[in-house]
Amino acid sequence: MITFVLLMSASMLTYLFISWTMPITYKAAQSEVLSADAEALAATLNQHTLEESAQLLEEFSQRHSVEVQLSDNQGNLLTPAKDKTFDSKYNAFLLTDDLESIDIAPSDEIDTAVGFSFTFKGDSTTYTLIAKGSMKAVNQAVEALKKTWPWLVLSVFIISILSSWFYSRYLTRPIVQISAIARKMSELEFDWRCDDKRRDEIGSLGGSLNELSERLSEAMNELKRTNQALQADIDRERELEEQRLAFFTAVSHELKTPLTVLKGQLEGMSDGIGVYADRDKYLRRSLGVVNRMEELVAQIVAVSKMEKNDFDLQKDRFDLGLLCRECIEACHELALSRHDQWECVIEEELMVVGNRALMQKALDNILCNAIVYSPMHAKITVRVYQKEHFINFECVNSDTEIPAASLPHLFEAFYRVEQSRSRSSGGSGLGLYLVKLIADAHHAQAAIQNTAKGVCFTLSFPLIMNELKQDQ
Repeated sequence: MITFVLLMSASMLTYLFISWTMPITYKAAQSEVLSADAEALAATLNQHTLEESAQLLEEFSQRHSVEVQLSDNQGNLLTPAKDKTFDSKYNAFLLTDDLESIDIAPSDEIDTAVGFSFTFKGDSTTYTLIAKGSMKAVNQAVEALKKTWPWLVLSVFIISILSSWFYSRYLTRPIVQISAIARKMSELEFDWRCDDKRRDEIGSLGGSLNELSERLSEAMNELKRTNQALQADIDRERELEEQRLAFFTAVSHELKTPLTVLKGQLEGMSDGIGVYADRDKYLRRSLGVVNRMEELVAQIVAVSKMEKNDFDLQKDRFDLGLLCRECIEACHELALSRHDQWECVIEEELMVVGNRALMQKALDNILCNAIVYSPMHAKITVRVYQKEHFINFECVNSDTEIPAASLPHLFEAFYRVEQSRSRSSGGSGLGLYLVKLIADAHHAQAAIQNTAKGVCFTLSFPLIMNELKQDQ
């Protein structure tokens, strides 16, 4: 609407300006040309006689479409007047010297008029040349404009409507669309695009806005990923802190109990009270408590080293089957004391890359648990074999089962299947936790499950990883 009003106003003002300035401009131009040509004619007449002037005056009148009159110094017209108004108007002109122009003010009846005084050749009489121009043509043009102004207004109206529609569709609407997209971007919605493929400044603006949207979208996505990673790190750190707190709480509890027992035994032996009078007997028991505490402290130290971020795992290449035989030999006395039977199926030359000492500790824990948590006269089956892309260690202790609710928690620190936490069968609760840490350090998979034959513990080492490390 604003565009329409502006176009209509500009067109009407232009029309009025042309109607007003056309007569003025034409009159000024005609006066200037007529004055110069009349002065030149007067100078030419000065070189001719009166009898020769008639032809020159007629030619001048026809060439410039003006009326020419010639009068003497007495005011007598020497040429017939076509316009009596003209004759009576100028019969009182003041005659001046040679070739001096006479200023003649135009009136409503006279459009443009100029006058010059001169003398003919061989004649001392001063004559006056008066030339009158007509504005009939321009007045007719102005009248034509006035008659056609309704059609001009209608044309301007139609053109204004079409121009407004074109401006709105081609210029305004894309800008409004770009503004809406910019508003969406301010609300962090970057899935909007300007699809206008124009090649002008608006198209360039739309393309720049699309590029800005893509970059902001990438920056926001990267920021979200960074925030998610940071939040994951924070959550992991919080979880580690909670685990660390739970670990130290459990350690305090595990150490407090044997220390209390040891303190009671030493106090009883020191005072010689009741059964504690037999010092040798309770000294041996106190030594057993100290040995269990020493074992617990050693496991705690091992766990602390494994949990450090900068833990340096010294690796070398060794035979897993040979290491397994050594661990079975070390546990042989314990198995004999419980009348357990061994069944071993160990393949030869199954080489892995890792820390042999830590792997020995893990296998010792697994085998000892299999012996301790099996009934008397149990059968312990140990297999070391290669299957597809893994080298597997498998230990099955027969005639036993772990409650299904306890299976997911077996690798947690200080977790025991026995709720009473009995030291006679429950151990410290750190053995399997340490085994899991060692397995993770070697990129191995540790699993415990109930089978028809008993409880099966499995360690699986990726064969490809070991071959690559061997090649390196």
